[in-house]
Amino acid sequence: MKKIIILVAMLSFCLGLLFAQPVFGIRAGLNVASLTGEDDMDDYGSKLGFHVGAMMQYPMSGNFILQPELLYTMKGGTFELEFLGKNEITGTVNYIEMPLLVKYNVKMPTIKIQPYIGASIGYLLIAEIENKKTVLGVTTTTTDDVIDDMETLEAGLNLGADVIVMQNFMLGLRYNMGLTEIVKKDTKFKNNVIMVNLGFLFGN
Repeated sequence: MKKIIILVAMLSFCLGLLFAQPVFGIRAGLNVASLTGEDDMDDYGSKLGFHVGAMMQYPMSGNFILQPELLYTMKGGTFELEFLGKNEITGTVNYIEMPLLVKYNVKMPTIKIQPYIGASIGYLLIAEIENKKTVLGVTTTTTDDVIDDMETLEAGLNLGADVIVMQNFMLGLRYNMGLTEIVKKDTKFKNNVIMVNLGFLFGN
């Protein structure tokens, strides 16, 4: 399934280069990331991060637009455990991610609204677990590299909308839902991220 998604993304990207005049852009913003999957852990919390990257827009038939992107994005989450004291655990998983979005361009007098849906493939770069442990009022913090315990690739589904104002400026809101488990062991953790961003389109 992962190979099929990658092949479709690459094929769409190449077809866009051949048959359309692309518009290039950049975008960056805030991530509110969380983890889901383990039913016996109720104290999940969110983790703030950021994303930054580039995009291209290819006009298709009608008002449809194909938009591949290349992003550096920070995911993960937090949760608490009571084991030999209080453990505040933060998981950090950072990816290079390629979303492939299909957008519908709604033109209005002064703005454009572009709702979209699309798939994404992420390649894991960093995976760390930080544990802030408190015992009898004394707090210690340890950080472990766990990249060998993680899946290298992650597939995701993206739902969102961009608003284009003043021809070139983009305001965006996106929900990135992880479709595949991110840990190799017998756990069911998946990423979920709410993304708020600003962008700029060159020569639009």
